[in-house]
Amino acid sequence: MRLAVVTGATGFIGRHLVERLAADGWRVRVVQRPESQGSAPAGVEVVRAALMSPALAPAFAGAAAVIHLAGRTAAPSIDAYLAANARATAEVARACRDAGARLVHVSSQAAAGPAPASRPLTEADEPRPCSPYGISKLAGERAVRETPDLTWTIVRPVAVYGPGDRGFLPLFKLACAGWAVIPGRAEACYTLVHVRDLVRQVAGAAERPEALGEVFFLGHPALHTARSLAAALGRACERRVRTVVVPAPALYAAALAGDVGAWLGHPLALDRSKYRELMSGGFACEVKKARQVLGVEPGIDLEDGFAETARWYREKGWIG
Repeated sequence: MRLAVVTGATGFIGRHLVERLAADGWRVRVVQRPESQGSAPAGVEVVRAALMSPALAPAFAGAAAVIHLAGRTAAPSIDAYLAANARATAEVARACRDAGARLVHVSSQAAAGPAPASRPLTEADEPRPCSPYGISKLAGERAVRETPDLTWTIVRPVAVYGPGDRGFLPLFKLACAGWAVIPGRAEACYTLVHVRDLVRQVAGAAERPEALGEVFFLGHPALHTARSLAAALGRACERRVRTVVVPAPALYAAALAGDVGAWLGHPLALDRSKYRELMSGGFACEVKKARQVLGVEPGIDLEDGFAETARWYREKGWIG
């Protein structure tokens, strides 16, 4: 059986990816950092190793593909972001090259930056990230591209939701309480993807020879405004929701407080970089290239995906 090695397998996307790869006939090995407290998915080989090239050599031995998911989505400083999302990626890329394995690097739409519905981004557009996280993910992409003799594919997932996700959970909790809060612009537009559709696309990127040396946005082709997302959350939670749009001045004041919190060592969910993202007009992108080249058509629309996610949250007792 072909061997796929996955970093970041203990996370939300990683667990779904391991399941997808196994279903596709891969033998799966996961890499966990020595200090990681997360539990690895059941039924897979686990290798404890730091994300440093020499330490990764045994973990990558015999691999046909390495899928690099590990990284940080929240950090106290730009240097902490770069350490996790750029410098560690460079180490993974070198180890992958030395092992003769194909690298699928999971970046982020944040690396490309925001775009409105009137001009969705394509992979040919110049990246313009507007947050420390996005800057670090773009630096990770560059590290992959600049590794000599490496066989690679870069994928940029959009906003991901589905069973097991905690990122959308606060929005579902608010909707169950009858509220939908839109921070910033109600007409801001977004591209989303259900996690099962996403991992099918990532698995395709590890298979298709046409994907080598290419960059792909991964998402569902439908675009959604912040207001339409709020309404969909209400339907999924079977509640009539009252929508509240937080005005820009109040949002900016909260962002300043977030910057102070980060300076004091207590980063908050909102800071000025997040404020810039929220006021940008959204994160819209074209996903046609991935659908054509990877041969995977996202099949879970927002209504069905949100409804399934809400059911899963209720079964786990995460929402009422």
